[in-house]
Amino acid sequence: MLQKVFACIFFIIYLTSAGAATAKPEYLLSFSAEHTNGIPVNTDQQSFNCSDQIYSIISASNLSDEPVQANIIWRNPAGQIQEQTPVNLFPVEGNAFGWAWLKLHKATGAALLSFVDDSIGMDDFIGDWHIELHIDNRKVASGNFNVLC
Repeated sequence: MLQKVFACIFFIIYLTSAGAATAKPEYLLSFSAEHTNGIPVNTDQQSFNCSDQIYSIISASNLSDEPVQANIIWRNPAGQIQEQTPVNLFPVEGNAFGWAWLKLHKATGAALLSFVDDSIGMDDFIGDWHIELHIDNRKVASGNFNVLC
């Protein structure tokens, strides 16, 4: 009877460790305009002003301890790629944190009229943005936020 108990315990330990060793990497994207000393604070913000610096924050888990080259693709409300930002992730104990930021700039000449209306020259940026996180040219996470002026 005691041998069966030990065999069951061993089998459970084996299954638990095998599951941990084969866990797939997980990637999450969140967004924020807040930072402390240049490091974004995760507020899971969904709406931004035209003047905000928008941080796309990567949280990754179940990684090997090898560095990971990520690429963040920022798609504007028209669905076009506005920016692509490479981000290096350096996992520690399987977890990594990284970020990229986007600052929207008015069209040339629009700054002269911005005292009348902040949204002048920002029409292409107002609306829903779609952000994609790519690892090895494969989309592993995505998220959305909107810009309002």
